[in-house]
Amino acid sequence: MKIVFLLFFLCFYNLLISQSKEDIKLGQEYYIQGEFDKALVYYKKIYRKNDSKVYFTRYLDCLIKTNNSKSAEKLLLKRVKSQKENLDLKLTLAQFYITDNKSDKATKIFQELSTNSLNNLLNVQKTYKAFISINQISWAKKTLEEARKKNKTGNNLNLDFAIVYDLLGDEENMIKEMLDLIEDDSFYKNKVIKFFSERINFNNKESSLYKKLKTALLRKNQKNSDKIIYTELLIWLFLQSENYNAALIQSIALDKRFRLNGEQVMKIGELSLNNQNYKAAKKAFSYVLSLGKQNDLYTWAEILSLKCLFLEITDTKQYTEQEINHCINEYENIIQKQGMNRKNLFLIIQLSDIYAFYANQAEKAIKILNKALKTSYLTDIQKANIKMKSADINVVKGDIWEASLLYMQIESDFKFEKIGEEAKFKNAKIFYYNGEFKYAQSQLNILKESTSKLIANDAMQLSVLITENYGSDSNYIAMNWFAKAELLIAQHLYKEAFLTFDTIARVYPSSGLKDEILYLKGNAMEEQGKWTEALTFYQKLINKHAFDILADNALFRIGEIYHYKLKQVEKASETYKRIMVEYPGSLYTTESRKRFRILRGDKISDDNPEYRKWNN
Repeated sequence: MKIVFLLFFLCFYNLLISQSKEDIKLGQEYYIQGEFDKALVYYKKIYRKNDSKVYFTRYLDCLIKTNNSKSAEKLLLKRVKSQKENLDLKLTLAQFYITDNKSDKATKIFQELSTNSLNNLLNVQKTYKAFISINQISWAKKTLEEARKKNKTGNNLNLDFAIVYDLLGDEENMIKEMLDLIEDDSFYKNKVIKFFSERINFNNKESSLYKKLKTALLRKNQKNSDKIIYTELLIWLFLQSENYNAALIQSIALDKRFRLNGEQVMKIGELSLNNQNYKAAKKAFSYVLSLGKQNDLYTWAEILSLKCLFLEITDTKQYTEQEINHCINEYENIIQKQGMNRKNLFLIIQLSDIYAFYANQAEKAIKILNKALKTSYLTDIQKANIKMKSADINVVKGDIWEASLLYMQIESDFKFEKIGEEAKFKNAKIFYYNGEFKYAQSQLNILKESTSKLIANDAMQLSVLITENYGSDSNYIAMNWFAKAELLIAQHLYKEAFLTFDTIARVYPSSGLKDEILYLKGNAMEEQGKWTEALTFYQKLINKHAFDILADNALFRIGEIYHYKLKQVEKASETYKRIMVEYPGSLYTTESRKRFRILRGDKISDDNPEYRKWNN
């Protein structure tokens, strides 16, 4: 008899479970379809058996959407009574009253919640955040105001007030709260930086918040000259908007006031240098040098001052003969003072670069490098770097076979390293310049497998160029002329190179070298600092040869010119975006995406020093 009863109970239990599952399934289907009157029938049954939050929410929603306001209110009141500590539930009841045109009852609940939260700071913060979550910003503000009045809290609520003022669009009070936060305790500096970093578009120096924060910090700085924190924040603000000159002025004033030995000034100088603001960089390094030779940063400032001179010439391409001579004199003075040694080898190589490529004194450059090669205790890689620079300069001089010999030595000594592969590629170009295309291509085919993406890409492009344009006699002649013209560009003989290019176009109008000619003309204009002319050639290439192998290269060059040379951020951003959209498989897509995001104002990880902002 007991067994029969047990079997009967199990069958009945399974029937109930089966029926319950069917109710849930049907209730859900009707709810999703928007048939709330039908869904209500099932959720009412379900809720009686299972009063979980999910079914409560569905049941309440069905009551509201079927205009069963009294039942909805009754359900909510009963639920609130059973869960007296549930803040979200009380807010749900208040919201119900608002939608049911019973705002007085909602106000009563809001007031009760606000008043009851004032017993401790954690409850205040929990309540004001709950008000924000239902868009009751005025009640969030009122709760914070009452808490501050009752408990006389200061720093504990500054950030909370700032968040509320931000939601209300009250920028002045938002700034005041955040600056009050650090008035007596600079420990919160990083919180302030993080707060404003998330709200200011630093690419827009005309933004309201940026301008108001700058004004507020300047005033604070004037009134509190004994406090370092406001000057530090001003420097941070200027650096984020890449206003290096203003940041430097503040940093030098700070350094003089607190005798900081030029450490922060040096940081700003390096950042200015990395971001190609050479004027600010020179001023920063000059200040550190003025602190005297006893300063720990003196030698480093001296070296970076030279680097600044070097980059100002080699990067901007805008210089006079006097500026070249000044740069050479500065290098020679430092090298003479320090003596020629392995530690300042990079200075010697840079000086040889200035002599050969900008002062038209290749012989003197080779002489300096040969002397450097005899320096004691040089590593093998240092010797290879000297030989590489000597070879590059021999190409400029016209001694291409002397250059080839040096490239082969480096390749032999470093077969499985990047410098060896770079030398192999440059040597292949020597044979290419000389019209020995088959041998050049045999070397390029090996370099296609290089571990360096850039070398592999360059090798592939030159190999494709030879394959597509070398064959018949007429092609050989056009190709030979083209290679000679490319050598002329390497030797900075631009006029002769352009005449050769124009001869190819005239004699062989159907040549497949048209896009390569445009690209090299663009490169030649860049080397001379003629950015507008370079853009013209690159744009012609894209317009006429959009699907050729050099199109993405040309587009990336356009982006870089707008970005770094002409400082036209919007055009640079548009160009990087085009690469991402039109050439998704390009070697430049990843870098273009990174730069596009930075120019758009996205927060990028600080693992890339080219874009890192000084944030300490």
